[in-house]
Amino acid sequence: MQGPFGARSLRLRTAGAPAGAIERQGGPQTGKIVAAVVLALWAIVLILILRHRVFVSHDSISNYGHVWFVSDHLWSGDGLPFRMPVIGHGKAFAFPYSFLPWFSASLLYPLLGDWVVTLWLVLGTVGLVAATFWAFPEIRRGWWAAIALVNPALVIAPIIGQLPFIWGAAMLMAAIGCWRRQRYVEAAILAGLGQATHPAVVLPIALLLVLGGLKWEEDKRRLLKFYAISFVIALPATWIVFVSPVFVDSSALVIIGQFFGTLVVWAFVFVVPILLLYFQHVQRRIQ
Repeated sequence: MQGPFGARSLRLRTAGAPAGAIERQGGPQTGKIVAAVVLALWAIVLILILRHRVFVSHDSISNYGHVWFVSDHLWSGDGLPFRMPVIGHGKAFAFPYSFLPWFSASLLYPLLGDWVVTLWLVLGTVGLVAATFWAFPEIRRGWWAAIALVNPALVIAPIIGQLPFIWGAAMLMAAIGCWRRQRYVEAAILAGLGQATHPAVVLPIALLLVLGGLKWEEDKRRLLKFYAISFVIALPATWIVFVSPVFVDSSALVIIGQFFGTLVVWAFVFVVPILLLYFQHVQRRIQ
């Protein structure tokens, strides 16, 4: 695998074979049926979410709150707010993270109302699933696709309303797809935007992918150079996270515990498709 964003040295199929070669070489037809059923269940869940003007779940309300505040300032003529004094003892930021999804939702708020945040949650989820299969075309069919779609981290993200992570992860996943297609500049930009959207989680995931991928990367300097570019893009948003009241007012023990607990869970959005590629490689070796 060529770094976290590529796949050349770790071959997942014979040279010249199409991405779906494993399925056509005798993969059970039931795998395609199961994948279709899982996809249909996904559609039902997302439609049920879309039925709610305000989708209330574990982490969803903060998205609506920030969009309400930013939209009110924008459309009342006060411009784009930097601070959000109604929370955090008056020291909170309007965009402690999630600038792209919250700002774009705020622009459309007069047209779609509260539902725009719900729509953004669903569109982000669809984008993340699509980006996963675009980044890893080897797993887009049959049992491989079904397993990828029932990834617990992927399933739970929209249900609990993790809009910032979903958007950030979708952009990072798209960056992986660009890197595997040797579109390095686009990969760096997308990775930077993804990390900037949720620095506390997506940035360390991207860093771990890069460090882990150095083992297989042929041009290690190129990988590090383009990751450095992506990090610079994410640096301003990362700084805001560290000076936000939610970070400053928390103890070191709480920060460390929350960080590792959250990172382990959401990293599986990326770990599962990578493991599926590895299992495909093992399967081909033993056949």
